[in-house]
This record gives sequence, structure tokens and C-alpha cells, in this order.
Amino acid sequence: MEAGGPCVYCGDSMERAIRVWELTRSDFNALAEDLQVAMTAEGISIPAQNRLLARLAHIRRQIIDR
Repeated sequence: MEAGGPCVYCGDSMERAIRVWELTRSDFNALAEDLQVAMTAEGISIPAQNRLLARLAHIRRQIIDR
């Protein structure tokens, strides 16, 4: 859904889903790095990677800046 696909997420909010974890900036950065490695391995262009990472950046506050 976050990548703009047709799926619709109907689960808990991000805040509710992760409230039991104490995620850090390092955790979020590791996620971004892992996504970049996976996307590169799949041949996804750098501009497309950047667009997805930019969409994920806005949920960073919900994950670690609570």
C-alpha cells in the first residue's frame, strides 16, 4: 500500500502495531538500507528506490519519534 499499489491496509495504526517495541533511528536506518539492497538486487532503478524511501520517510515519526 505504501508503494502506491492497489492493496488497502485495514490493520492497526503504525503507532498501535509497534508500541511494544522501542525502535531507534538505527533500526529505521537499517530497514532503509535493507530495502535499498533488496531493491538493487531486484534491478529496481535508483529513482524508483528514492520514491519509495521518500514515501516511507513520513512514517519515521510514527515509528521512532514518539
